[in-house]
Amino acid sequence: MAKRRHKRTKQTRKAASGGRLKPQAPAGAQKAAQQHRVQAAQKGKVVPLGEKGRRGKVVPLDVKGRGKRRFRFRLPAGAVERLEKIREGVGRSWRELAIRLRLGLLRRGAASPGKEAPSAGRRPAPETQRLSQVKWKGKGAAPGRGKGLPRPGGRPGSRTAAALRARWEALGARRPGVRAAAGELGALLRRAAAPEGIVALMLAALLFYPPYFRGLFFARELLPTHMFTAVIFSFFAFYKISRRELVFFRHPLDYAVFLLLGLYVASSINAWNTRDAVGAVLKMANYAAVYWLLAFSVRSLNAVQSYLKVFFASGTGVALLGLGAAFGTFHYKDAFVGGRIFSSLQYPNTLAAYLTAINLFGLYLLAGAGRLASRILLAVGNYLLFLTFLGTQSRGAYLIYPLGLLILLAGLPGKERWRALGNFGLQVLAVFAVAGRVVACTGGRAELAGWLWVLAGAVLAAVFQWVWASAEARLARRSSSLGTGNASAGRRRLRPWVLPAAAAFGLLILAGGACALWQERAAVAAFAGRAVPEAWAARVKSISLQEKNAQERLLWSRDAFKIMTASPLNSLLGAGGGGWNALYHRYQDYLYFSTEVHNHFLQVGVETGFPGLLTFLAIWVFFFGITWRTLRCTGGSPQAPAGPGGADSPPLPQQAVRGTAWAIFSGALALGLHSLIDFNLSLGAVALLLWGLFGLGRGLGRLADPAGEIGVGALGTGTAGTSGRGRTGRFSRFQLSPALQGVLVGSVAAVLFLTSMSLLLGQKYALAASQALKRQDVQGAVSAYERALEHDPWTSSYRAGLAQIYLFQGEQKQDAGLLRKAQELLADAVRANRGDPQLRVLYGRALFSTGRLEEGLAQLEEAVALMPFKQDLYESLAAGYLGAGLFLLEQAGQAKTPPVREQQGDPARLKERGRRCLEQALAVPERIERTMASVPEKHKQYWVRAPLLAVSPQIHLYAGEAAALLARWPQADTCLAAAAQDPALKPEALLWRGLALKKRGRTEEGEELVTEALKLKPDLAGEQEKIEALLRAASGRPS
Repeated sequence: MAKRRHKRTKQTRKAASGGRLKPQAPAGAQKAAQQHRVQAAQKGKVVPLGEKGRRGKVVPLDVKGRGKRRFRFRLPAGAVERLEKIREGVGRSWRELAIRLRLGLLRRGAASPGKEAPSAGRRPAPETQRLSQVKWKGKGAAPGRGKGLPRPGGRPGSRTAAALRARWEALGARRPGVRAAAGELGALLRRAAAPEGIVALMLAALLFYPPYFRGLFFARELLPTHMFTAVIFSFFAFYKISRRELVFFRHPLDYAVFLLLGLYVASSINAWNTRDAVGAVLKMANYAAVYWLLAFSVRSLNAVQSYLKVFFASGTGVALLGLGAAFGTFHYKDAFVGGRIFSSLQYPNTLAAYLTAINLFGLYLLAGAGRLASRILLAVGNYLLFLTFLGTQSRGAYLIYPLGLLILLAGLPGKERWRALGNFGLQVLAVFAVAGRVVACTGGRAELAGWLWVLAGAVLAAVFQWVWASAEARLARRSSSLGTGNASAGRRRLRPWVLPAAAAFGLLILAGGACALWQERAAVAAFAGRAVPEAWAARVKSISLQEKNAQERLLWSRDAFKIMTASPLNSLLGAGGGGWNALYHRYQDYLYFSTEVHNHFLQVGVETGFPGLLTFLAIWVFFFGITWRTLRCTGGSPQAPAGPGGADSPPLPQQAVRGTAWAIFSGALALGLHSLIDFNLSLGAVALLLWGLFGLGRGLGRLADPAGEIGVGALGTGTAGTSGRGRTGRFSRFQLSPALQGVLVGSVAAVLFLTSMSLLLGQKYALAASQALKRQDVQGAVSAYERALEHDPWTSSYRAGLAQIYLFQGEQKQDAGLLRKAQELLADAVRANRGDPQLRVLYGRALFSTGRLEEGLAQLEEAVALMPFKQDLYESLAAGYLGAGLFLLEQAGQAKTPPVREQQGDPARLKERGRRCLEQALAVPERIERTMASVPEKHKQYWVRAPLLAVSPQIHLYAGEAAALLARWPQADTCLAAAAQDPALKPEALLWRGLALKKRGRTEEGEELVTEALKLKPDLAGEQEKIEALLRAASGRPS
């Protein structure tokens, strides 16, 4: 059957070819040719058309399935001819359409500008006419393949691409501006698609969004940012490795930044709060990565200024959000409180410092802007920044802003200095023109009116810039006309007396104006009252070093220094991240609550010791040094500095580099000065701004002074640029291979990413556990807490939450196994967070539940030592000593050995231990009085967050019961009488006092008090016999 089918096929081919068959090649040659085609197809090569049988692509036989039989079928008679005609008709129509399009483009190109347009009656060229009259026949016709048609510029390409190019060239000839803009856009898109462009876009996003997520103060928003930074860092680092350009250490500032990161890692050894220490390491790694990315990714002054504009745009948005919250338009939690703007940072003082830094270099960006549209946008942004800054009512920022402005103006070049000063004056005028009306509309009183007044101020700021730009353009035209039209006029000089006379006349005008204002000072004061809101003026008037907030922050800084010098370990390694919050209550002179030092320099010292503090100070010194070197390199010689590529690269603009470097330094310095009196840098968004400015200053210094690099760093390869001083040789032994560099960079990025993700998942499961507890789903809460601990073993609250569940169930069921689990979890929690007094109280309770009295009392004592001014800790301590004494007396009375950890069977010894515990409980009121006596009188006025430490009725009750069991009747009577003043404690206090009076022989008085106590609380009847037995056991009489 197969032979007959093959024979018919062969005969059919013979008839179609006119009765002739091509000579067949030998079998070996056919097999070799077939193998050649298969190998070429597998390698993706193009084989000759004749070998492919005029098909578009050769598919390997082993892919199709060698040796498999294909399904064959026959078409009806005449179907092949009809399909062939249809295919030829479609092909002919398509070719005719393509030629018509090409002819139309040729005619349009002939009529384009610069060429003579053909007349209406002129016939087309013979070639064109001939091409238009061709009748295409057959699929092998040459014009069907595009032959004979001219391509633009002689470049190969499809007819569609050629048509599009011709259309684009015609559009560019008619509208050159559109073509130029499209060219710039195309170049921008090509740069953005490059690896460095992708890094720049991701970095811009990283620098823009943090302020809008509560300033990244909380871990829920901060941890995803760590992950995003790890992705950017790894991408850019691997890109640098691929180009053999990876380098980390080329300047002392680089060493200082990464040394501070290393010190944070080392301080985690002595960390008082492990989770906070891990968080501090992650934050510092994030900041160091952002610094490095900006320092080594910028390649031009334009890139540096672009990143500054990203900061500027983000700050402007934060200002708008704060104004919207003040008007009631935006509902952002704690964005407007007490008449002060908090915005998305949720803290007005930090918001003011943040806006100060951005507004300072924003003034420089405005001074250096050339286009009118850019000047208007920057002026409106600066107006919004300054308006919101004043709305924060931050007295510290009101002091820092003028100082930062003076520093900015002092270092800017002459032209930019006066432009920045003028822009600041216009900014002030625009703000105070509408400030009073804007403040009157806050608090949701007049939302629409408030926005209209803000818009009016923005329009005024824009008009100021338009007038200024118009005046500058007019002066420029006049000076150019003088310089070109009349050379002698440009050389004309004023007479010597003109300038002194003008100056004297100006002084007379100023003096006259001052006298007029003094005479009308009442009207001037009234006008100022309308222009400056009363609340703002009151805040300015209250600025004083003797003010409560200023004095408190000085005391907090003193306490931070106490922590640093408390032990050699604290001095050398620090207390780790979160060390201040864990230890400050131990060293305070009065009770205050502040989770931050309000002085970032000393907070770094508390967390990393004196080495960390000195390193942080060194970062500022090196940052000023690189800024000063940039100013000297650009301002010391008339020649502009070479670009980053050396002498062959285009030079950097001298004045622009100098002004940008000083603007960056001024903004960073203002933020750093305010961080001496507040905790600005505890917010991740503000810290990213500061470290970003550090990185931009470092990058600009690298561009301005390539010869100032000190050599290849620890991960350098030696090809990233050699030092101009010839010092790279000494670092050659530190060079690593690209493979090892990739391993190190990948490991660091993976640790940052995976640790952050794990902590984030731990938070997710902890939140699920708390929601399960609200639903009374105890088993679901246990499961969620266990999952949270798998992802985050450092957070003590997760272990404490799970331990509380086990402790409650163990006490209810009297299950020793659950109680042991609770104790183990709480022991680990205390090791992870040694400075939490409430955690130690809970651990002491768990130890008491299994009879480990001494260890439980030690935890209570440590809790009081950690927070000596906390009232409820003394109550827990007194209750613990009283409970331990009662337990030991009961064991002694029953002459039994304690069930757990109490193996001493001597009743006398148990009784003696119980009496010592009771004496400690009785001494608690005296300890409280001694602690309060140590508080300076001037500091008591700052004790406002909680009541003054005193002996509470609860402590009086515990002390009275202990005194009764010790047979110290006067003390017992006094303490129990004081406790009876509290209605909630009165029944128990009367019962103990009555039984104590009966014990002393005053039976009638005692019976009256006992009767009254039982009347107030009948449930105490069961306690009466137990108390009487304890009193007999304590006095030594047999029961």
